Amino acid sequence: METYYRVLLGEEYAKTKGKYGIVDTENIEMSDLLETLEDGVEIYKGMLDGIKFNFEGGVGKQLADYQMPYQPIRLISTKMQRLIQDYVDESQIQFVKTSVLKGSESHEYYIMHFKIKIDVLDRNKMRDNLINPIIDRNKMPKNVNVFCYEEFDPSSFCISEKVKDLLIKNKVTGCYFQKITSDNRS
Repeated sequence: METYYRVLLGEEYAKTKGKYGIVDTENIEMSDLLETLEDGVEIYKGMLDGIKFNFEGGVGKQLADYQMPYQPIRLISTKMQRLIQDYVDESQIQFVKTSVLKGSESHEYYIMHFKIKIDVLDRNKMRDNLINPIIDRNKMPKNVNVFCYEEFDPSSFCISEKVKDLLIKNKVTGCYFQKITSDNRS
């Protein structure tokens, strides 16, 4: 029986006082960005043209593989995108190539966007508690390893245990994993 996890921005931000800096945007209004990146809507070619990301961080700050932006978006490194690519259903998920400027260096990143949200929450067990979501395994479509559920936080996403293990094995930075399946079935 598959176990699923929510990928959240890493606890390192709080524990190490911002080991990884934060990314800000230029040339786009926050309301425009949020409307463009709303889950459940496809991003069409050119919609994000001109968006610029800048890394904010002093000496010793690093870019993370799952990078924290000020805006509620999913910004992942090329390394992280390559690791999860084989587990992604491209009819549900888009990767929009972008870059993050850190000083004079440009780093390739992807905006990870969900065109489809799936209804998999066990609302009876959760009691409207989205902080600790619980997936109903009976509602999960077969062979889904990376997904976004309805009523979702736009700066996180969900993965299967095999994807989580792959990310851990490859030392992906900037994230931690919250288990979202219960051990008992009722």
